[in-house]
Amino acid sequence: NARNGGKNSLNRLIRCVCGKKIGPDPRNFNQRVSLGRNDLLIRTFLSFGDVRRILAGKFLEQMIAKLPAGLRGADLLIETSFGELLQIIENDLELQHIVPINNRRKVIEHVLLYLHRQEILTLNHGMTVMRRAMTIEVNKDDKRKTFLKEDFLRLDEHYREKRIQVHVMREYAEQALENMAKALRLVLDYFTGSKQDFIKGYFTGREEVLKLATSEESWNSIIGMLNPTQKDIVADDDDLNRLILAGPGSGKTRVIVHRIAYLLRVRRIAASSIVALTFNRHAANEIRKRLLALVGADAYGVSVMTYHSMAMRLTGTRFERGFDVNSGSLDQVLRDAVELLEGKRNIEGEDDLREQLLRGYRYILVDEYQDINEMQYRLVSALAGRHAEEDGRLCIMAVGDDDQNIYAWRDTNNIYIERFREDYTALTSYLTENYRSSRNIIDSANQIISLNPGRMKAVNPVQINHARAALPYGGEWEVRDAQRQGQILRMQIDSVDAQQVNVQAQAAFSELSRLIALDNGGWNGCAIMARTHRYLVPVQALCEKYHIPYFMAADKDALPPITRQRSFVAVIDFLRKIDSASPSEVWERIAGCYLLKDAEWERFFRDAFEQLQGELGDSQLWGQAFIDWMYDYAHEIRQQPKSGLYLGTVHSAKGLEFRHVVLLDGGWNTDKENIEAERRLYYVGMTRAEQTLTLCELADGHSLSRSLKNNVAHDVFQGKSLPELEVSFQSLALQEINIGFAGRHSPDDRIHSHISKLQEGDVLTLKRDGAVYQILDNQGCVVGKTSSKFIPQIDFAHCEVAAILVRFAEDEGEEYRSGIKSARWEVVVPRGKGRKL
Repeated sequence: NARNGGKNSLNRLIRCVCGKKIGPDPRNFNQRVSLGRNDLLIRTFLSFGDVRRILAGKFLEQMIAKLPAGLRGADLLIETSFGELLQIIENDLELQHIVPINNRRKVIEHVLLYLHRQEILTLNHGMTVMRRAMTIEVNKDDKRKTFLKEDFLRLDEHYREKRIQVHVMREYAEQALENMAKALRLVLDYFTGSKQDFIKGYFTGREEVLKLATSEESWNSIIGMLNPTQKDIVADDDDLNRLILAGPGSGKTRVIVHRIAYLLRVRRIAASSIVALTFNRHAANEIRKRLLALVGADAYGVSVMTYHSMAMRLTGTRFERGFDVNSGSLDQVLRDAVELLEGKRNIEGEDDLREQLLRGYRYILVDEYQDINEMQYRLVSALAGRHAEEDGRLCIMAVGDDDQNIYAWRDTNNIYIERFREDYTALTSYLTENYRSSRNIIDSANQIISLNPGRMKAVNPVQINHARAALPYGGEWEVRDAQRQGQILRMQIDSVDAQQVNVQAQAAFSELSRLIALDNGGWNGCAIMARTHRYLVPVQALCEKYHIPYFMAADKDALPPITRQRSFVAVIDFLRKIDSASPSEVWERIAGCYLLKDAEWERFFRDAFEQLQGELGDSQLWGQAFIDWMYDYAHEIRQQPKSGLYLGTVHSAKGLEFRHVVLLDGGWNTDKENIEAERRLYYVGMTRAEQTLTLCELADGHSLSRSLKNNVAHDVFQGKSLPELEVSFQSLALQEINIGFAGRHSPDDRIHSHISKLQEGDVLTLKRDGAVYQILDNQGCVVGKTSSKFIPQIDFAHCEVAAILVRFAEDEGEEYRSGIKSARWEVVVPRGKGRKL
């Protein structure tokens, strides 16, 4: 009994140590503990993560050993075989014991895919290299040089029969759920009757379904809700290169998403063979989100990325924590990628770089083609293989609109979209049904843009979509708003020159407030846009005065970096502890431990993990892989969007849409040499609106709205300048802050606890201290200092926390490190409001 009692105690102790891992579970390589009758046998069995790491290390050792001694660099080509990797296991007694002989091939594949997904190595640029060997015998007596259509008939018949069998099995399953007797009758009819009689009996009126390589429900979800033009594009089985000229609100994102879905579900194209390029993360996120909703896990593996993301993938670039990322550094990565693809960068051991980097890609879809510049044009050309032989080309579909080319200052040019048909021998399709705006908004926007000569859609004007054609021109607002009746409003600002910008802000705010009251809505989904930022400042002051939630789309290079902000770093710290988990599992853990106290940051990371889940599915990643991806994501987002009234330039709002839009006057250049570009920009601003559009007109302004004559309401806003709107805002740049100040205090100094209690929006005070200013919290405690470069532009009547950043000792330059006493500290970034000095 004593012995049994001791054994039971030991049993309990082992169970405490092992937790849920007691018991045999060879599938997961879990620890196994055998508790015998009179003895105790403990056999340690490695976790699958341990086995994977051991094998990964040994595989990498074997591959690296194949490189010439001393060779360094990225994109080095190494050839190995399954036989060689299998030999590693068979030559190791421990691995022989751990990895069952009938499971070794799967384990090797899993480890290689794991290394590929962590981007430690690249498998043929995809996960398609795990193919079983095939022996091909050449018939020397056959004198034909090519295969004829007749040669494929037997194979075609085989796959047609396979498709029919799948649909029959589905029909059987559905009938079995309702009536098992009917299902058994179906089986009997299938095996005893003729094929024609069976189809007539069970698929009358649905014969076309039997030709599909997908279910009827899947087909309807992909094709059913599309208009005829969209269907032709999405269901193209001839793989024609195609240019789609798509007007605003015409469903171009839907076409891209449904085309990818068609390739995946109907054509059964591998997800790794498809890449979609977008201009920003917002567009990439939207495509990814819709694709997941449409085809679920089939979307995993499709590459949906920005130009810069593609360039970073091709060049193996990663932006680390301390790297200063700006538009210049991103453009350099783009140039490097183009040179790689064009063969202008020589890498030892690489004979065909483009083929090696792009092997597996077959379809490329490009969004907003009208906005590409020369470098992006060269990237797309190299990706698509424009100069390659026929077999080396990808099937390319580009979506764009020459009427929405608004980035001339970024060296974009309509010449590229105009040359597309010639470059790729492409068919042109027109998407001109607008699903977004009321007919009044569509017609007014058409009036503006039709004044530009040489347009590609001149004879294919945008029109309201067919399903809404019978609705009133002003939509539901024709009845809801007795004052405007759904018309475009030209709002004239009646004020003297010095006050009109101030009064215009009041007019915009007043009209939006009236509309929101009518639809019982909130400020989300509303926007006030301008040609330049300065006309938005008094609107921002109004929002502050009346405590209206707003989001100011600012100059992204002037913002505090997202990757340095407190909440972002907190999540990175959390990710460092991850051993192996899927994106959804990690997000559940983050959300469950209430790590993010701010709702906006919670939304930011929820969207990020949804995108990562869409890219990689339930792949198991380790912490550093999550961290690398998150840094790349944040560097491309650059500014964390927030809820509330949208304030921004028209350029910043490209690709967005809002219920109510007010377009401000001021700063529009109507000189002869600029008028066409300005019309395009104004057109983009107008077409962001879904339900109502208000166009402000200053007395001495140059608003293009003056050319609108039909179906337009007129109003005059009279008001006086409000002194409280005559303010400016100033956020301190990092060079204006003594970012090492708190770091020169010991970790137990009170300054760190004072800073830790601060949140964004908390009140601060700037107090002069010689040539610099102290930054004080609302208790008068010092939480930071400015640098000597800070020069106040305003009187800082109000000051608050704009952001709290995290800094590390290793971030400091060598000349400053000697004074640093903390390994890590926080930096308070102030933002002030006041009158100009």
